[in-house]
Amino acid sequence: MNHTSCAEFLEFFGYFHGCVGSKYDDSLNLVFSLLYASPISKIHTFKDLGNYLFRQNQFVEASACYDKACRLLSDVLKDGFDLDLNSLSSLAIYLCLNLAASAIKLRAFDGALILCSMVLNFYPRHAKALFRKAVALRNLNKLPEARCTLEELVSVEP
Repeated sequence: MNHTSCAEFLEFFGYFHGCVGSKYDDSLNLVFSLLYASPISKIHTFKDLGNYLFRQNQFVEASACYDKACRLLSDVLKDGFDLDLNSLSSLAIYLCLNLAASAIKLRAFDGALILCSMVLNFYPRHAKALFRKAVALRNLNKLPEARCTLEELVSVEP
């Protein structure tokens, strides 16, 4: 990833997650290990908990954890911490795509499509984003667009 696209993606990510309200409240406060943890540690804790909950088929709860991690990452970006843009961008992409996977499981295909499109706007050849976009399009009964997206995916990753 080049420095410019990372910075642009992170700026958009911060705007998107800073301005779009969560439909979940903060009832998932993790008192353990979060009280004195750094912001990045908190983000990874929520991401890891979301991954665990996703594997347990608890998709609403997983989404809430990913959303909390996104909001924390947005706060980190607002505060302007001097961190590696590549690692922050990778983390933002990871969280967006995990939210998209949860949205697909919850049959919120429009939301999944928005999240995947956001990633693809900055990283048009991202295989996982292309795949999840195709799944969302297929479930929205937009079959020609889903097929085009899958053809694009095959050209990226045969």
